[in-house]
Amino acid sequence: MCKCPIDSNTVDFIFQEKVLGKYNVNYYKCEHCGIIKTETPHWLDEAYSDAIAGSDIGLLERNNYNSKMVLTILSLLNRIHDRVVDTAGGYGILTRLLRDRGIHCYSSDKYCTNMFASDFCGDDTQDVKVLLAFEVMEHLPDPLAFLNETLFKYDPELLIFSTQTFTETPPENWWYYSFHTGQHIIFYQPKSLAVLADKLGFNYYMINDSYHIFSKNKISKFKFFLIKNKITRMFLNVVFERTAKPRSLLQSDYDEIISK
Repeated sequence: MCKCPIDSNTVDFIFQEKVLGKYNVNYYKCEHCGIIKTETPHWLDEAYSDAIAGSDIGLLERNNYNSKMVLTILSLLNRIHDRVVDTAGGYGILTRLLRDRGIHCYSSDKYCTNMFASDFCGDDTQDVKVLLAFEVMEHLPDPLAFLNETLFKYDPELLIFSTQTFTETPPENWWYYSFHTGQHIIFYQPKSLAVLADKLGFNYYMINDSYHIFSKNKISKFKFFLIKNKITRMFLNVVFERTAKPRSLLQSDYDEIISK
């Protein structure tokens, strides 16, 4: 019997779709927490023959946007000097962009070569206060187990992550299902993430339908308004980008790499 990986309730069949152009895969919905999930994903080895899907042509633009989002959030929450790990950080693009903005970020990924920040691996990084997980949550067969393991390893106070959410009615022909890649296997509603945060002992904050925060400490209503409001956030990012330039780690990172 298929169970919800977040709250262990029985899930209900909602539709079947062809994944990777050849596998008929059942999709289920949990009526309690609201997630949609696939059947046990037996096709993942094939789906991840390349860690980054070839159709992901928005990778660079997304990383650039994510770097601005992280800089703004950390600046507003007075965490600009905290040590950060980008878990499932892919090629290390976001880590490099954040280090160029003066943020002590490190990248960790079991399945992808760290090309842009190979000297700043987060696997054994200590005293980590912030975790990042962009475009990770929808890839996880068991998000609760993954987060329990990751949070136990780093013990952060803040998790900033992205995943596209939906509300109540399962969307039809939703691009985020990504049937052609077979890599997206679980999909969340905001209430799903709230349940998940509560199980982990965090407070949940929804910035928009793509960006989310789990925080051990409560975020003030005023600061969260500044984070959540798109126009305010864009204005503040311009200010924070300028103040970040003197803190850039680009030169010091270069010196460190050359010295080796």
